[in-house]
Amino acid sequence: MVKSIKFMKKLTIYLGDLVHDFEETGNFVVPLNIGTIAAHLNNIFKKEIEITLFKSPNQLIDKIKTSPPDLLGLSNYIWNFELNKVVLSAAKKINKSTITIVGGPHVTYDNKGLSTYLKENREADIYVLFEGEVPFKNIIERVLSTKSKNIFNEPIDGCVYLKDDKLTRGASIPYLKGEITYPSPYLTGLLDPFLKKSFSPLFETNRGCPYSCSFCVWGIHELNKMRIFNMDRSIEEFKYVSKRFPNHLLWTFADANFGMLKRDIILSQKLREIADKWKNPKKILIWWSKNTIKRNMEISDILGDLSVPYVAFQSLDPLVLKHIDRSNIPLSNTKEMLDFYKEKGRKAKTDILLGLPMETKESHLNSLKEVLDYDFDAIKGANTIMLPSAPMASEESRKKYKIKTSFRLKEGSYGIYDGQNVAEFDEIVTSTSTMKKSELLSFRIIHWLIWLMWNIGYFKPILEYLKKNGVHPLDCMYACVNNVDDKRPNLKKIFKDFVEDTSAELFDSLEEVKDFYVNNDVKFNELYQGGGFSKLNFKYTAMFLLDEKLLSELFDYLKDVSKTFLSEKGISDFDVLEEIFEFSYKSIYVINKEIRKKEMVINPETFSFMKKLYKNASNMIDTESGITTASGGVTSAIKIKDNYDNYKVNFIYDPKQSEMLDFHLKKYKFESNKHKAVEKTLENTHLISFLRNIEFQPCDKKI
Repeated sequence: MVKSIKFMKKLTIYLGDLVHDFEETGNFVVPLNIGTIAAHLNNIFKKEIEITLFKSPNQLIDKIKTSPPDLLGLSNYIWNFELNKVVLSAAKKINKSTITIVGGPHVTYDNKGLSTYLKENREADIYVLFEGEVPFKNIIERVLSTKSKNIFNEPIDGCVYLKDDKLTRGASIPYLKGEITYPSPYLTGLLDPFLKKSFSPLFETNRGCPYSCSFCVWGIHELNKMRIFNMDRSIEEFKYVSKRFPNHLLWTFADANFGMLKRDIILSQKLREIADKWKNPKKILIWWSKNTIKRNMEISDILGDLSVPYVAFQSLDPLVLKHIDRSNIPLSNTKEMLDFYKEKGRKAKTDILLGLPMETKESHLNSLKEVLDYDFDAIKGANTIMLPSAPMASEESRKKYKIKTSFRLKEGSYGIYDGQNVAEFDEIVTSTSTMKKSELLSFRIIHWLIWLMWNIGYFKPILEYLKKNGVHPLDCMYACVNNVDDKRPNLKKIFKDFVEDTSAELFDSLEEVKDFYVNNDVKFNELYQGGGFSKLNFKYTAMFLLDEKLLSELFDYLKDVSKTFLSEKGISDFDVLEEIFEFSYKSIYVINKEIRKKEMVINPETFSFMKKLYKNASNMIDTESGITTASGGVTSAIKIKDNYDNYKVNFIYDPKQSEMLDFHLKKYKFESNKHKAVEKTLENTHLISFLRNIEFQPCDKKI
């Protein structure tokens, strides 16, 4: 236990919101959380303190070694939990007097959970409860007032610590009422060093969430009261970043329910004006309000192509929604909202969680079917992750729903720091009282096929044609997986291997998965060199992009399955279907195996289907020649001339597209490891790069 601190001229404070070096996707946003804390502390203590912010663990460790801080504060999340332990240990080795402070949702906030964490992590002196601005202020006040005396004689409001191995818990911090008045970390320049690098802007116009979804950390009572930041402050932040840092094309909003407040319309109008004036941002990622559908549509209309419509469903089964405390979010207006997005030509996304309480095989299938019926452009199927502070992760919930879990490596979240192997792990639901582990694992193939065939667009024309004729795409996918026989040995093996690989990623305990990766230098070196882990979606997609025969077998099998279902609907003429299959097949770029013709001819009926399918997509239309071109097989032919017997389709891979792809393939050493290079390219580039550009041109005769 730290009992005193040796003062310098100023109280030196390091704050870290750390990410792993290999985490190439996600979490690379500015440290808004610790930035807001720092702005608040600087405003109060002015010249008494000196704060430095960190995202890089190695930079923080190096700084600690050369200039140990008086106080070290770290944000604790699922992507840096183990990493923080190494940094805390390094700090205590250098200077035992450094007061170490941890906060964040990767703990259970009851006394048992907090006591367990502090006893297992002795290098952490204090844990901050919930929001950090006020508790951290209280810590500094205690340090400054006691000076060389013991700062742990009395509880610190908003914090817990161990004294004589017993938990000491300070009084809870009451919610701030009205506007949150903390100074802006943007307008004070605290985030400039990160904006000058590769970190994307993250904004917070309000805090809290009025809902109580049991799988989410916002679902706990202490975080579900909505509060707002001053609107003028938010607008000035937008202006500041847009004008000064024009290279950040994507902005993200941390608000749990943007659009819930009437003032969000004004904020959106200002965002649109700012983007038009300084040409930045190009895209805004928003977590929309769940219940204010009309306002969401109004805001979306204001933002236009700036916003990415995202509707989080998790499940569409009423019983499941009831048991995850989400039944107060109605689904009735969703279709109207999606129709609005389609009319405006905007792509909408959603996600569905696998392994929620009371979910069955049948209810999960129905949820996937419904979101496909809603015609979302992208559907993400994901395992339910047990977040330590979420209500679902409680012992009571686990017992009630007979929740069993496994542990797996978190992709990209590993590295070597201070000479130690470090990796992060997810705890995921693998069975419940209503779903067996085998059932849950089998769904991972279905999720992959939705991602491959629908989200990326490799098979989307085919699936849309099936929908048009009364055949549900998911029925075909499900039949492909479950009815594959020995006539398709390669596909049968692929599906079998996918389930086995999914199972192999899972470990019964945290100790087992740590032993496998972290405590095995050979295995960890493989990870560290970039060749040991990637998502199965990328791994198996790479197989098909590298193997013409395998891709052809998948197309042929899906075609046979499709014909069976269409026949049950009374359809016997498959000419259009055949052309759509050929169109989709030829649009895919197969790596290092370019043996297919780069053109085909389609009849007017097929072309008419394409016109309707892609009517709202961006395009280039030459009305004089009647030529329509588009990227990735997405085209609009509304103005195309119709007085032709057939239409010639050219499949083109333009130089810029090819240059980008070649760059990434070489970056990941394509010549020495083709499969891994394609995996990593899929993971770190836009997936459309594996689709050719399409050109439609009328012609009088078949080629």
